[in-house]
Amino acid sequence: MKTATILKRPNEYQILVKLDPPFNNWDYEDNVPHVSLAIISCGRAHGSNETYAFRADEEGQIIDWSELSMSRKGYRNHYRMLQESGYTLLPEGL
Repeated sequence: MKTATILKRPNEYQILVKLDPPFNNWDYEDNVPHVSLAIISCGRAHGSNETYAFRADEEGQIIDWSELSMSRKGYRNHYRMLQESGYTLLPEGL
């Protein structure tokens, strides 16, 4: 089973997750195809809802502002985006 465990909630719009196994980011330009830690962020851009995913460090700081290929347009929902990417979202502390 692929899991995304919540490690931290930097604010009400973001979660830091550990992805197991690491996400295979097929649309990479920086030669880092597999991502283990990601910030998932919900917001609005250009008048539409979006759920973004970015590579992050253990502290929850975004280390690459290039969107991961799991990012989605049309809604703001961490759970749905991870589910569509094949991950089961686990709560903090598991």
